[in-house]
Amino acid sequence: MVELMQSPDVVALPLPVPRPGPDGSAWFVDIRNLGPNDVTIQQFSATPLQNDPQTNGPQTQNGTQTQNDPQTQNPLFSITLHPKDVTRIRAAGSKYVASRRN
Repeated sequence: MVELMQSPDVVALPLPVPRPGPDGSAWFVDIRNLGPNDVTIQQFSATPLQNDPQTNGPQTQNGTQTQNDPQTQNPLFSITLHPKDVTRIRAAGSKYVASRRN
């Protein structure tokens, strides 16, 4: 059980999505928000970056400048936990799924 207290507004899940264990069991985590604020748990896509030799900044493979900031990306998975909420998030193939356990 992971208990969040005075956590940031957004918490990112690991990438890539964890694979099943050696015994075939799916990866999961139980999360409890102890408050005082809402917390959003999210998964963002991994954008392969390379340095732009002219600006020495991050750049996507197609050459567009990018910010490596989750706030500017659309999440692939997102769930908001209010204070006292409990949820289980588990890996399902290449994505995450959640089930509330209040």
